[in-house]
Amino acid sequence: MIKTLLEGDNVMVYPEGTVGTHKQTLDFRPGSFIECAAHAIPVVPVAIEYRTKKDLWVREKFIPQYFYQFSKWKTEVKLRIGPPMTDSDGLVLCEKAYQWINAQLADMQQGWSEIY
Repeated sequence: MIKTLLEGDNVMVYPEGTVGTHKQTLDFRPGSFIECAAHAIPVVPVAIEYRTKKDLWVREKFIPQYFYQFSKWKTEVKLRIGPPMTDSDGLVLCEKAYQWINAQLADMQQGWSEIY
């Protein structure tokens, strides 16, 4: 991942390791944040809020979930892309991204989400 980033390409990381069904994200796995901090690579957080429960990716197996999601007419989401974040401490960087994403999710859920 670091080699790819240092070569100028982007990498999308899902630090939860899965999809949650709670109002906020699950705890992040800090490994990618630690590596980015060690190499002075900025992290750009992304918050995704699905409108309805049927849009959540929660099936145990990928293939059935994939076919279910892509057989629907539409999936409504809100998406926010945050500012690039840096820190020399990977755990601090992880916490910054975590807090930013959760604040965005709370804002996007108000008056829009049918899930919460």
